[in-house]
Order: sequence, then C-alpha cells, then structure tokens
Amino acid sequence: HTIGYGSRTVSPTCQEGVLLVMMQCIVGSMIDALMVGCMFVKISRPKKRAETLLFSRTCVIANRDDQLCLMFRLGDLRESHMVDAKVRAKLIKSRQTTEGEFLPLEQTEINLGYETGSDRLFLVEPQVIQHNIDVNSPLWDLGPEQLRRQQFEIIVIVEGIVEATG
Repeated sequence: HTIGYGSRTVSPTCQEGVLLVMMQCIVGSMIDALMVGCMFVKISRPKKRAETLLFSRTCVIANRDDQLCLMFRLGDLRESHMVDAKVRAKLIKSRQTTEGEFLPLEQTEINLGYETGSDRLFLVEPQVIQHNIDVNSPLWDLGPEQLRRQQFEIIVIVEGIVEATG
C-alpha cells in the first residue's frame, strides 16, 4: 500500500480504502507513541541508585561543638555523583494527644539544617549528617531510657540530580 508516493494510490471512489489507510495511520501513530514512551521510561528510570547510596546502620546521639546532636553517615558509591543533593528526615511515631485522641503514625520534620543550608550536600565522600537537639527538636523531651523504650522510626530522604544524565 502507499499513501500517494508510489504507483498505486487509494482513490476517493474507494471509501473502504480511505478508511483503511486512515485507521492504519492512527494505529501506527499510537504504536509509535507507545514505543517512544517505553523508551523514555527505560532511559529515565534510575538504575540501582538505591544500592549506591549507603546509610550508616546506626545513628548516634553525642555532643558536637557543645551541642547535643543526632548524627548518621551518608555516602554515594557511584562514580557519577549527585549534584544539588538535599537531605530531609522525618520522625514517625505514635502519640496520644491531650484530648485522648490516638495518632498512630504522626510525622514530624527533623531539621537537618534547612535554614543554614547544611541540608544541601556535595556527596563526593561520605558525609556526617547531624540534627541539633534543641528546644525545637522532636527528640528534646526524650531521655536515654525513653529512647530505648519508645518505638519510632526516622525516615531519611535524599533527592538530587545525577550529573551524568541531568
């Protein structure tokens, strides 16, 4: 078949032929769009990035510069490092309000230096990330025994741009 550039063409008198060519063009365009979409998804998917970002197995609470701090390490093992990486953390724990309402998964932001810009990282070597435990910290009211007894989880989120692909 052809759409007019060969010797055989679809004539306007054959309406079935016109309909068939139109359907073929529409279905062909849809298949092309699907293939381009599949290729884009394959190219844009981060390949094993989770295996190359390493976090320390434990975090510590210790004094640093006369300030009580929660600290953990973060490292990037890839040769193409992340550019403009930002780190955030959330404390997730259950809590009962003063009115008696039970909040099963309350999320509280842990400040990792947003105001000072220390949450922005250049991960060419492992970095020690710290959270200053002060009056505004969700860990301020917890002592060592309460930290051992309470059940909570700290979720750390790292986002950035891979320099190789942008």
